[in-house]
Amino acid sequence: MTTPTGMINSSHKFEQYRHHYNLSITTTTIRVNYHHFYLPPSNIALPLPGATTAIIIELSSSSSTAITAIAAAVITSVTITVLIHCIIITTNLIIIIIVIVIIIIIIIIIIIIIIIIIIIIIIIIIISIIIISIIIVTVVIIIIIIITTIIIADVIIIIIIIIIITTMMMMIINIIATTIPHHHQQQQKQEPNDSVSEESCYITPLVN
Repeated sequence: MTTPTGMINSSHKFEQYRHHYNLSITTTTIRVNYHHFYLPPSNIALPLPGATTAIIIELSSSSSTAITAIAAAVITSVTITVLIHCIIITTNLIIIIIVIVIIIIIIIIIIIIIIIIIIIIIIIIIISIIIISIIIVTVVIIIIIIITTIIIADVIIIIIIIIIITTMMMMIINIIATTIPHHHQQQQKQEPNDSVSEESCYITPLVN
């Protein structure tokens, strides 16, 4: 017989009773196919499913003790197995929850970054619109100033030309006005002299 993992005392006697009572022990199951559980006192270390260490089962002449021991071993084994599976499931759930939380945090960070980028783009667009508006307003103001300056300069030049022309006309009119009466006075002064001289010319011979 291949000895299971653990320790079997009185292996020769156990082998003998195993054949007599049709009792089979493997590394995973315990099966008893006889209505009596009478074996000499023997400490048997048996590996059971899910057990991390060998469990000591003492088989004696009392069948209830053997059944109780086997049931306790099976219950312990099942309990340990369930606990191990619970730990594994809990660990997997914790890992899944951590992964989900990490994914949610990453998604939130990405959304925040996208919102920040959109806000920055909007701010840049607003600043660009303000700068373009300022440039357009400045250019329009400069053009208005230039046009106004040209118009004012033209008006000033026209006014100066009108003043110059008016002054020249006034000077010409003044010259004409001062020249014509003087000439007329000279003519009036010369006419009496001529008449006197003629009369004198005519009178003088008569007196003689």
